[in-house]
This record gives sequence, C-alpha cells and structure tokens, in this order.
Amino acid sequence: MLSSEAIRHIVIVTYSANILLGIISLTFYGITIATNPYLTVGESFTFKGGGLIKIFSSLANITIGILGIVGVVQNWRILLKIIVCILACAVVTNVVILVMHLTNRNTLTKSDINEYREKLTKQYGEDEGVTSFLNNGQEEELCCGWSGDEKENLFLQSPWYKLVNANVTGKKTTLPDSCCLEPGPKCQQAENLKEAREKKYVHKYDCLTKISNKDAFYDLMISLWAVFTSLCQAMCVASTMVSIMGPAE
Repeated sequence: MLSSEAIRHIVIVTYSANILLGIISLTFYGITIATNPYLTVGESFTFKGGGLIKIFSSLANITIGILGIVGVVQNWRILLKIIVCILACAVVTNVVILVMHLTNRNTLTKSDINEYREKLTKQYGEDEGVTSFLNNGQEEELCCGWSGDEKENLFLQSPWYKLVNANVTGKKTTLPDSCCLEPGPKCQQAENLKEAREKKYVHKYDCLTKISNKDAFYDLMISLWAVFTSLCQAMCVASTMVSIMGPAE
C-alpha cells in the first residue's frame, strides 16, 4: 500500500500535468487567434466561435492546478474537496463539449462556398476591401482560388480580369500575383489552372480546399486535446480522493 507521502507526490504530479496542459492550450489558442484574425478558418478557434471561452478554460485549469498543489502541500482538505467537485464537473463538461464538437463540426457549407464565389466573380478587382481580403487569404494560406475546385479559375469571371486586360491585345493575364509561387508569365498567364498547379507555377490548393483541410486538422487536435484534458482531470480527481480518504496529518 502506498504511503501518504507517495500519494501526495502522485497528486502533485497530476496537478502539475494539469497546469502544463493549461499553459500549452492557452499558448496554442492565443497564437491561433492572433495569427488568424480575418479568415473564417476553424471558427472554433476564433473569439466569435468560442476561442475566448477556451482561453478562460485554460486559465481555470492552471489556477485549479496551482490551488490543488497548495491544498495538497498544506493538507487543506476542504479546498481539495471543492477542487474535486469542480474537476468532476469539468470532466463531464469536457465530455459533453467533445460530443457536441464531433456532431457539429465547423465545415464549409454550400452557402459559404457560394459566398466566396460571389465575392470573387462580382467584386474582386472592383471592391478594394474584398480584393485585399481575398489576396491576403491567398498569400497567408499559400493557396489560389475560392471555388473549391482546383481546376476552376473564377478569376476569369471577375471584374479584375476585365480591368487588367482592358487594353491587352496579346496573351491575357488570368491569375493575380497572390496566386503565384513566383510571379511571372507562366503563372499570371496560365491558361490551364490545374496544369499550372502541377507544374508548380501556382499554389497547389484552392483556398477553400486548404481551409477545409485545416478545419479537419483542427477538429482532430481539439478532439485529442479534450480527451487528454479529461483524462488528466480525472486522474486529479482520483488521486485527490485517495489523498482525502487517507489519514489526517
């Protein structure tokens, strides 16, 4: 049977792990939000989609971890009992959130795709805000196009295409610089978008494809993180209960 000192060390380790998870998740969510201020990529990571709640949750984990260690070191059983109740609720909450997340993932809907297509075909090159938004997205995400189809070049249907080729008599410009791995005629005047991608003149993926792939990755990370956090919190509950039920010092 483990001694009370050994149990105390185990409890401290579990709470330390909880603090570490909180710090990692806080850093991860903070960086993700700071580096994706404009795209609707993985809205579960934005302030709009609950990123702020996740940051507060991470801070709560860190605080509970610190209080748990203090409670164990000082043998404050009332504090430990309160923490056990909070963590038990947190485990249940995490499981519920995980189930909700898996059943309601942030994926691009047909409406989202149509919205991007409409912005490009009707406003790109004419509306400065939309043009800047789409160009920034392509440069940041290293992608080209907003149709969801690697073969389709919607720029040919945009006001930009008419504007940039208004006085051109020779080969026309078909893609903006933001689409190009290296700006030049092989990219800018590409007639076949799929072929230009394969020859590495143009970014490999359509932006909506890139967003969907990133969302899928984020979904996986969120799910795994929820599982790890729940396990860590459950271990804190179990080890603390063992400590509480031990003989008082």
